[in-house]
Amino acid sequence: MLAALVEKLVGVPFTEFMHATFFEPYGLKDTGFYSEAQWAGKPVVHTFFNDEPQGCPAQWPAPYWSVMGNGGILSTLADLQRWFE
Repeated sequence: MLAALVEKLVGVPFTEFMHATFFEPYGLKDTGFYSEAQWAGKPVVHTFFNDEPQGCPAQWPAPYWSVMGNGGILSTLADLQRWFE
């Protein structure tokens, strides 16, 4: 619901809001939502569940609303360090 509320209040897609308000101002150049074009050709982790491969989040379809406001974000260790600082 958070993502939907933000979109209603600011009038732009949630992903655009996050990039403009958090990722870009804080220099998080390798942070974004899975399925965005920025991940093409980059080494991105592959996920597993119960030892079964679940694929690469960068190749998953766009985040569903059920995870949009609370997740669906990929980042690098360097960007996570910047966020932490």
